[in-house]
Amino acid sequence: MKKSKSLSLLKYFKKHLIAGPIFKSFEVIFELIIPFIVSDVINIGIVNNDVFFIVTRCILIISLGILGLTSTLVCQYFASIASQGYGTLLRDKIFEHSNNLSLRQINSFSKGYIQTLITNDSIYMQNAVAVGIRLLIRAPFLVLGAMICSFIINYIVGFIFLGLTIIISIILYFIISYASKRYLIIQKQLDHLSNNVSDNLKGSRVIRAFNYQDEEVVRFKKESNDYKKKVLSVEKFNSFINPLTFGIINVGIVLILYFTSFYPGFFNLNGGEIVALINYLNQILVALLVVSNLVVIFNKAFASKKRLDDFLNEQNEIKSGNLNKINEDSLNCLEFNNVCFSFNDGKKNVLNNLNFKLEKGKSLGIIGTTGSGKTSIVNLILRLYNTSNGKINFFGNNLNDYNIDYLKNLISYSPQKSLLYKGTIKSNMLIAKKDASDEEIINALKLANAYEFVMKYDDGINHQVEENGTNFSGGQKQRLSLARSLLKDSKLLIIDDSFSVLDYLSEKTIRKNIEELQRNCNLSTIIISQRISSLKDLDAIMVIDDGEIQAIGNNDELLKISPLYKQIYDIQTKDM
Repeated sequence: MKKSKSLSLLKYFKKHLIAGPIFKSFEVIFELIIPFIVSDVINIGIVNNDVFFIVTRCILIISLGILGLTSTLVCQYFASIASQGYGTLLRDKIFEHSNNLSLRQINSFSKGYIQTLITNDSIYMQNAVAVGIRLLIRAPFLVLGAMICSFIINYIVGFIFLGLTIIISIILYFIISYASKRYLIIQKQLDHLSNNVSDNLKGSRVIRAFNYQDEEVVRFKKESNDYKKKVLSVEKFNSFINPLTFGIINVGIVLILYFTSFYPGFFNLNGGEIVALINYLNQILVALLVVSNLVVIFNKAFASKKRLDDFLNEQNEIKSGNLNKINEDSLNCLEFNNVCFSFNDGKKNVLNNLNFKLEKGKSLGIIGTTGSGKTSIVNLILRLYNTSNGKINFFGNNLNDYNIDYLKNLISYSPQKSLLYKGTIKSNMLIAKKDASDEEIINALKLANAYEFVMKYDDGINHQVEENGTNFSGGQKQRLSLARSLLKDSKLLIIDDSFSVLDYLSEKTIRKNIEELQRNCNLSTIIISQRISSLKDLDAIMVIDDGEIQAIGNNDELLKISPLYKQIYDIQTKDM
């Protein structure tokens, strides 16, 4: 049986989980004592007109109430710390785990699924911990205590209480069985709804451009209504809990009052005992109503726990090695040997039998049609995916043997889509190198032809960056992204079509700076581009077509041996 990783985080709150219910138990004990005292007040104090007895017993009742309130507050304090702390750790765990899984595994879960885990599911679990500490021990303890007290007063009434409790328990069991299954379906529906919202927000420009707003509104309303119907169906079923519980308990009260009124000898109860029994019955009623609410909360938490455990038990298929040193004597930076790759476990290969080498300090360009597998090659080098077959060597050693953290420090990567985070230019740059000085950051900005526009800001590298860099143009974001990759002290620089949004003059300046950096630092470079002009001066160019290497050579050689390369070359240069 797999360990419940979602519940394992509760180990950090053991003291709170123990102390909270203990103080809640004190409150229940005080609450159970009070009806006995009230019974004595009626049977002794009022019957004998003993004012002193009545006053002292009232003071005792107030004292017990204050002690009960104090116990409740202490329990609430422990419950708040444990539940809020647990929710925080759980959300951190989900976020951390999602960042440690491979891209293939992340893609197997929808974005809405992970968003719902971090929001709804973690909140349901957090609420379950809170009410569990405060009420889970109280409800059964109060029911059991009230029942024992009723047996002490009159065993016949005690059996009536027991029968009523059993009937209510059976009703609750059937409701739990039905609702727990339905909540799993509801959470999946919420995942789908979250995906729809996320896609609409990200694709808002496209939707408006094609005037598709009305269709998307209709689709969202339909899915939202489907979700509403599923939720209402469960809540309607749950809504029977309170009236049924009220009805059954009140039947018990009516029976006691009826028989004591019309058949005084049946129970042989005096006034104080009747009041005490009604108090205990009301306590059972309150406790069972609490149980009914707990049923709803724990049903949701149970469904969330299953989803969270399924996600957290997903083992990362990318295993880190132990190697923390490259072979400096290796002539090759990178070597692919019969490498194949598939997204769906070998059903269809995206890359087929790739064999190529990148010598240390040299540059390699990759060009090909859209969807030919260029970025997949980069993802394999970055160990975002595992190869399906074959082997990749990095500086003479198997890529899989390297410690992942060490390997990623050796590789700089500039993605096709620039990504900037909310903060400052400096904080975004420090993602690549945490201890970089201002001088190093400025030098990287110069290499990426970004220094000029950055220095126009009064605060320079401390200028604010909005989320996703929305306060910069596409070209500015791309140059900042390039500067971040150039800041890192690495052995291999990978540029994945990062020149696509740059003008030719900026691109030429940056390529010249990279060539100089390559000579000075013996840096190996891979550049992916659709522009022949971006690749023609590199040491070698690899042409990819449908996941296979069609040809490798320099610009002049490829014009002779590669029809695809020549076709791309002719199209791009015919107007020049």
